[in-house]
Amino acid sequence: MIDPTLYDLNELDYSKLIIGQTIRAMQIFRCWWCGHQTNKYTISDRGKWGMTVPPHARASPCPYQNAHWHWLLYRKYELLSHRAHPKTYKEELKAEIQVLRSKYREKIQHDVLDVPLLPEKPFTFDDSEEDI
Repeated sequence: MIDPTLYDLNELDYSKLIIGQTIRAMQIFRCWWCGHQTNKYTISDRGKWGMTVPPHARASPCPYQNAHWHWLLYRKYELLSHRAHPKTYKEELKAEIQVLRSKYREKIQHDVLDVPLLPEKPFTFDDSEEDI
């Protein structure tokens, strides 16, 4: 069951929470690939590769992570991050990402409770980021 309290992750006292407990926070996590927003977090003591770490809040995984279109977005962002691609290819990738994001934007249902959801701004690339 989700705790009805709305927590501030910056001031959270983890000693009062249980590992595995699901909470709602004032902070909203946004999926890097599709833009899905949630304020649902799980208290975890696991870091990368299963190492035990101090308790921390981990955002719920994106519910669309297994969708093919989500994987395509991830893959295009991954290709975009390679520095060796010519500028024209990067511009094509950016355009493809914009098309995919706009095509599936209406399918995305945000999971934010008790916090006013900010209107989603269209995702744009900063032209000054030539190193991406």
